[in-house]
Amino acid sequence: MKIVKTTINCQSNADNKLTIVVGNGQVGQSSLKKPSGEYVTGDIQNVSLGSNIAGKTVFVSTMVTDVNPNTNQTSVSYYLNQVLLKTVNQEADEDHSSVLYKTKLVFS
Repeated sequence: MKIVKTTINCQSNADNKLTIVVGNGQVGQSSLKKPSGEYVTGDIQNVSLGSNIAGKTVFVSTMVTDVNPNTNQTSVSYYLNQVLLKTVNQEADEDHSSVLYKTKLVFS
């Protein structure tokens, strides 16, 4: 299994809503710890991270499994308030294997 580590610098807003999208026809799930200490797992769609979180870091883990028979390419896209922050790509080692994306969202 491959592990991809990424750091994304983010600007804190009045409300910070995170969406994570797994691409390339693959499947995946995410887990994160909000600045409040609450854990969120599963499908991350417009999850509020709170307001005024400047100086905070949110750690996100996303496990993507290759299920698309046409490609072993995987990707994870991170959106804050519906604006794309970054898309990270990695090819899986072989059919039906997984890639773990470990991402730090650093807010300023």
